[in-house]
Amino acid sequence: MPQTLDLIALEATAGRIEGIFSARPDLARLWRVQAALIEAARTVAMEDIHIHEGDLIFRLAENLATSAENARGVDAARDSLAVLRAPGSLIDDPERVIARICRASVQMEEVGQGGSAPRLGSQEINRICAAAEAGVTPFMSALRAAATFRQIIESWSPSADRLVFIAAEHSVRQMETRPWGDAQDDPFGLGLLSGMSARWTFLPATALTQGRFRSWSPMQPHGVRDLIEGLRAEQSRTLGAIPLLERWVTMATGYAAGKHGKSRLKDLVTLATYSPILTVSMIREGLGLKQRAAFNLVDEAEAAGILTQITARKTYRIWAVPSLADRIRSRPMPGARGAAMAREPQRTEQGPQVTAASAAHDKEAVAEREAQLLSTLDAALERVDALLKAPKH
Repeated sequence: MPQTLDLIALEATAGRIEGIFSARPDLARLWRVQAALIEAARTVAMEDIHIHEGDLIFRLAENLATSAENARGVDAARDSLAVLRAPGSLIDDPERVIARICRASVQMEEVGQGGSAPRLGSQEINRICAAAEAGVTPFMSALRAAATFRQIIESWSPSADRLVFIAAEHSVRQMETRPWGDAQDDPFGLGLLSGMSARWTFLPATALTQGRFRSWSPMQPHGVRDLIEGLRAEQSRTLGAIPLLERWVTMATGYAAGKHGKSRLKDLVTLATYSPILTVSMIREGLGLKQRAAFNLVDEAEAAGILTQITARKTYRIWAVPSLADRIRSRPMPGARGAAMAREPQRTEQGPQVTAASAAHDKEAVAEREAQLLSTLDAALERVDALLKAPKH
């Protein structure tokens, strides 16, 4: 079981990160766009469809994939990215959120296991909402909602579980005033790569695949322990990334402020904080420029270190803010296959045949273990909460 102190540290650090992002929405947008691209690619890769964020960026910017498997993977990642960008409120509009997640999930038939999308009734959706509301912290709310959803759909799609986890955390933080976004959330109207309106900080697929592969098992003690360990490691990386993003914003805005009055470089910097991945056509559309003016502007930004080209091609170029460009360039762009994700050894021994009676018994046993696990976590956090509220003598 995870230690109580680990849970406290996880939530305390999440609060610190969210506090920084509340004060600096520009940093929040920059981080979440980059983090969402990685999470979308990783959640698909966990289902044995191996893509990386470079594939997804290339597809979104140019509508091109390099193979049938790649096309299927980036389409699934694109759908996940749409949910990550604006999860919606699981508390206020649960039917819509769950339906959207099911449509965006990597369905098991896509990886050769059959099955169709489940249709959840109002009673089942209410169970998921109740589970989210019963959590004593955002992490516990997310974990409860994901575990309940997983139990209801009988592990139909692990990627859907993870999206429920993210949507639940986003919802209980109660910081999104416009659940589905509007023009103020995306003033440039550049689609999935801009206008991030989410408020999540926990990204399970990224946490479970950074460094080594750990399985998604939200109903097992070892799975929760691995998840917390991975999330805490990702929080450390986030806290390390924030000063770099702030330095880029300071440098870029300072450089742009020194240009002459007719320069649109300041507007380009603002555009990049909403959409840190850009093409000339996106700059033209976002800033209302002509083709030549957009090329001149992006060349000026590249020369100043504000943007970095991430494609080696001259016919179709894509730029990104330096922190994201460095991450993408460390892995192969579309057309070159990267190393396969390392997997934990799989057990091959064959167990006893499952009968209908034993399956029903197993389902009851899993539900009982889940309830015990969540109750233990809740009780630990409630004891800590009581200690913190106790009067000092």
